[in-house]
Amino acid sequence: ATEEIHIRPPKQKYIIVDGYNIIFAWEDLAETARSDLDAARRQLCDALSSYAGFTKCRLVVVFDGYKNKGSIGEKRQLNNIQVVYTKEGVTADQYIEALADEIGSNYAVRVASSDALVQLSSFRSGVLRMSARELKEEVDIAKKEMKQHYRK
Repeated sequence: ATEEIHIRPPKQKYIIVDGYNIIFAWEDLAETARSDLDAARRQLCDALSSYAGFTKCRLVVVFDGYKNKGSIGEKRQLNNIQVVYTKEGVTADQYIEALADEIGSNYAVRVASSDALVQLSSFRSGVLRMSARELKEEVDIAKKEMKQHYRK
């Protein structure tokens, strides 16, 4: 009898982004956030949406709502990415850790944060982590490739 070889298809890429951590780590967004946090969130989400569309990955950006009194949390689709505001009492870190645990076995998950606690919990659940700087580099590379691609 011949043995069957099962080749698993590669897992879809999934990136979970620690929203405020990235905003305050990226110089241009941190500058904007000092005077207009909403604008910084929009700029981040726009950049991540373009990146996700170009790289064909699933992407969730998580913003802390845990200090917002009475925040019930919110999840919404923005173009091709999911934007999550955590509810009062739930930090972005807690949400990210729970989501990574939940989907880690089904996707090739990376967590983008320069927060040491988020990085530690990411390692525990078997997902890969990327720093704010690494995410910025990937987004910038994708932006350059998009410009070249659409110029033709």
